[in-house]
Amino acid sequence: MAKYLYANNARSSLLGNVAPTDPAITLPNGDGALFPMPAAGKTFLLTIEDITGNIEIVECTARTADTLTVTRGREGTLARAFSASTLVEMRITAGMLGNIDWTAFAGTANGVATLDGDAKLPIAQFDTPLQTFGDARWNAKLNFTPVQQGGGAGQLTNKVYVGWNGADVTMQVDATGMGAIASKAWVATTTVANANKLTNARNIALTGTVTGSANFDGSGNIALATSIGAAALSTAMTNGLDAALAARPQNNATNAASITFTGTITGGSVIDSSDMRIKENIDSMALDDAVGIVMQSRPVRYHNLQTDRADFGFVADEQADVTPELIFEGPGDKKLKGMAYQRMTSPITRVLQALIEDARSRGVQI
Repeated sequence: MAKYLYANNARSSLLGNVAPTDPAITLPNGDGALFPMPAAGKTFLLTIEDITGNIEIVECTARTADTLTVTRGREGTLARAFSASTLVEMRITAGMLGNIDWTAFAGTANGVATLDGDAKLPIAQFDTPLQTFGDARWNAKLNFTPVQQGGGAGQLTNKVYVGWNGADVTMQVDATGMGAIASKAWVATTTVANANKLTNARNIALTGTVTGSANFDGSGNIALATSIGAAALSTAMTNGLDAALAARPQNNATNAASITFTGTITGGSVIDSSDMRIKENIDSMALDDAVGIVMQSRPVRYHNLQTDRADFGFVADEQADVTPELIFEGPGDKKLKGMAYQRMTSPITRVLQALIEDARSRGVQI
């Protein structure tokens, strides 16, 4: 919709002198009616020209009888001083033309040519009808990009309907109702209503037979110790772990699995994979490099909050600046940092070798 108002043969002159900073101009008695009446978002442009050819374009934002409130120096012109009787008229300007609603129509009008309040033809009545789903012109009218149902990879072309019935969010595929897919009641209670509804919509896959009631812990999780027999749980974990290890590709470092524990692991030994076939770009560690690692590392004593015991070692957050290769971030929301302590033996060994070599060079028998 055009911003500027227009009037035919709107022409007058200044009633008095106008300075460059004056915010209004006054026309002779009755001449104000020759010009439009500005309204919200609607203004009009005037051109002032004196006998020497000085020109200024102003924008009229309000009119009271013959007094026009104007914004001076529009469209690149300068605010000037003008004397009484200087010409004031509505002329066609570049600004006017740039704000006219020009519309190029393709095809034939497909609706009644009804004019809007500004006597303009609504563009929608002369556009090609929006009949094809996916037409990009829908997006602006809907104010979002619609998503097509079905037809994707591995999907059928069925129509899926999701709606609210007052208590549940339900789903329907074509004419077949699929039931509730979410419910306020599921979140509001810790009672298992049926086999498919659990508190907080948690999905739990169990191996074996449930031997007790489905008791919930403080976080809304089923407590496995009371829900699954100890023998069934042990068998499920053992079989599952054995199957996972058996299925895991061998001799393939890129598919190494990770297991995270909070607690203590007790066993005969922990073995790091160290075969030459999984290593490349092997170089002896430089002595300066090893000394730098040892000297920049800070051994500390501390109380371990996880084990509630006195302990010693390094702080992973600090060690990350020294040996980032040895620092790892755990899973979950906490992202606790860990450190591969056993690999610190490499720089320590290199420093000890240098000390032994130095001692022997001085005749010390080691």
